[in-house]
Amino acid sequence: MCGRQELVKLGERVPEDGVHRHERALRELASAISLHSPGAAAVLGDPSAPVVLRERAFGVAVDVVLRSAIWPEEAAESEQAAQTDRELQRLLVDWQGQLVGWGA
Repeated sequence: MCGRQELVKLGERVPEDGVHRHERALRELASAISLHSPGAAAVLGDPSAPVVLRERAFGVAVDVVLRSAIWPEEAAESEQAAQTDRELQRLLVDWQGQLVGWGA
């Protein structure tokens, strides 16, 4: 699985490129959150799922990562981790706003 910085970058790329261009990263994210959110993990890992569902699942996955300690080895980097958490929270809010705007 990737680190928090990579997740932030993925969150910025997915809306621009679409979910189909980031299949491998989304499958890795799905495996990382599978214990915390099996439904979102199943949708993220399913390339045949509708795009809007996969985008919503990505938003859920970001929320799961923010609320859990998936990467405990990075906890020591508190300042950088706090900044990354703020960026991830901003991405989550952006995604939720886009999903509401799309009527998903």
